[in-house]
Amino acid sequence: MVGAALCVFAIYGNLPPALKPATGISIFPNDTTAWVTWSLNIAAIIIVLLTGRLRSVLDQWLLIAVLACFVDTTLNF
Repeated sequence: MVGAALCVFAIYGNLPPALKPATGISIFPNDTTAWVTWSLNIAAIIIVLLTGRLRSVLDQWLLIAVLACFVDTTLNF
């Protein structure tokens, strides 16, 4: 029941677009939020690489998740 309600909300709700359309020709955004998010993602990647040996499956999946977050941030800003 909850899943159906969420599907109806996603289809008929007034939600913002998934990706922000490109309005400028700048390569790097001037948005502070983008820079802070990128910095946190880079710090997380460095921490995962330095602390984990990437031998366990959990360490590898953690690195994949952090890289996916970085790519998502890059595409959305």
